[in-house]
Amino acid sequence: MAGSNTETIRENAIKKQIELHHYDPQLYHYTSIDALYGILKNNELWLGNMRTMNDKAEVKFFIRELYSALRKNLPPECQEQCKKLFEMIKRRAKNEYPYALSLSRLEDNAAQWDRYANHGAGVCIAFNTYKLMSLFYYGFLFCEVYYNRDITEHQHYGILYELLTTGRLDAFNELKSLIDNILVCAYIHKDKSFCTEEEVRAATLWKRIPWKSNPGYTTVDYVLMNGIIKNVLKLHLDKICDGENIEFEKLFNSIVIGPCSKQNEQELKDFIKSIGYPSLAQKVRKSKCSLR
Repeated sequence: MAGSNTETIRENAIKKQIELHHYDPQLYHYTSIDALYGILKNNELWLGNMRTMNDKAEVKFFIRELYSALRKNLPPECQEQCKKLFEMIKRRAKNEYPYALSLSRLEDNAAQWDRYANHGAGVCIAFNTYKLMSLFYYGFLFCEVYYNRDITEHQHYGILYELLTTGRLDAFNELKSLIDNILVCAYIHKDKSFCTEEEVRAATLWKRIPWKSNPGYTTVDYVLMNGIIKNVLKLHLDKICDGENIEFEKLFNSIVIGPCSKQNEQELKDFIKSIGYPSLAQKVRKSKCSLR
């Protein structure tokens, strides 16, 4: 449970991160009506396993680009060692996929509605950036996603090149720490074809489940989503918000009904009131996007 001193440290760290990344007061999560119902009715926020996210090359992209550049530029005598090192990295990446929640900087965006909110029939949840980052402060990577840069300019390229050509590893205490950091970078790099999403991601680190001292905060489970069984990490928001002094309703700046949705606005407001969130009900509105 967060104490006053801990909360102050958390508050200052989050404010610095918001300023550094120029985050707006809200970040947007495009999703289905079913997902919204589960968040509000069951106080559960589900993070998907990155193994099955929309980009089939998730996580693998950064590792593949790094490996390709090194194989191209390393001298012949270093090639076999490079191959063995990346076999080790790929094994960990294959077995240690994180759970993640995808957000966007884009408000009422047609492409986001179409791709992630049931072709515009879902909802967009505008999360309060500061409150959401408070929720994800312990045990998560919370960062904007980077898209398809020249991999040879990345710090890890230089570190690996030096390691493979000289045997020196000055930047890290051990090889495991280097691989840990490479995997973290892999979670937040994607192909440039996704750059228009302006994604911000909250992800667990490797197979580590946050809040080990508070096991009631999370559950790893399998759920049925759109006719497909998927592995998810359930965050039990009622317990987390109570334990970390985060007011549940203030997680949300607004709930926007999709431009192609048949959901009645007043009925959604009435539902939200009926489960005890009258102030949140006033934050419901219809999308102004022209997607049809």
